[in-house]
Amino acid sequence: MAVIFHDRTHLARACAAFALALSCVFGALMPQPAYAAVQRGTLSVRCMTERDGASVVLAGDTYALALVATASVSWDGGAPSVAYAPAAGFEAYDYTWGSLDADALRAAAHELDEHARTAGLYTAGEATANQAGVAAFGWLDPGLYLVARTSVAAGNASYTCDPMLISVPAMEDGSLVYRVVAEPKFEWSEPPATPPHEPPTPDDEKPPAPTIDDVLTSWGLPATGDPAFWAGTGFMLLGLVLAAAGVCSRRRRTH
Repeated sequence: MAVIFHDRTHLARACAAFALALSCVFGALMPQPAYAAVQRGTLSVRCMTERDGASVVLAGDTYALALVATASVSWDGGAPSVAYAPAAGFEAYDYTWGSLDADALRAAAHELDEHARTAGLYTAGEATANQAGVAAFGWLDPGLYLVARTSVAAGNASYTCDPMLISVPAMEDGSLVYRVVAEPKFEWSEPPATPPHEPPTPDDEKPPAPTIDDVLTSWGLPATGDPAFWAGTGFMLLGLVLAAAGVCSRRRRTH
């Protein structure tokens, strides 16, 4: 059926309506990008503690992230839930994360940290704590992250902390939190006292035992290599012989 337009205004309106309808159809048929539905998050590691009643900010330490498991968020009756699947490099560590208590999570973090360091899996991000003691990471894909201190500033060497497993997003009071704040637990370890170092004296550096020449010279007498020593020794022996002969002659006279 032919449509007759009586003027240009009707023709323009018809063309605009047709173009709008066509754009709506193509917009509905075109696939939406997958990233549009993914909400990313941030992670802030607050590095501070207390010692002797005073706050201590641990600035200058470096922290690294390893993606242990990817996370997917679902909704059931308006309540959110998070499911995890092992990430590349951690396929052998398929924990049931939602059922682990604090002690089990701590033990898992130590096990995964050893594996991640050996396999070089701390590749999801790196940050250094600023002067406020905050190491910031963002934007992070949803997942379970292993956080470890990989470099320690000289002034912080006496403070130790364990690796942590942190979920982004985190579940707090039934709600999802995408701006996650983690606070490592630091412990103070008193550095051992270092006694003054005294290297042992080698045997060849020990003073030698005094010789007969040392004794003689310390008494003001000539040493054995001196001719005067032998002359004196000869006179002394001659005197002893004469004395012995005199004693013998006296005994004969008395008998």
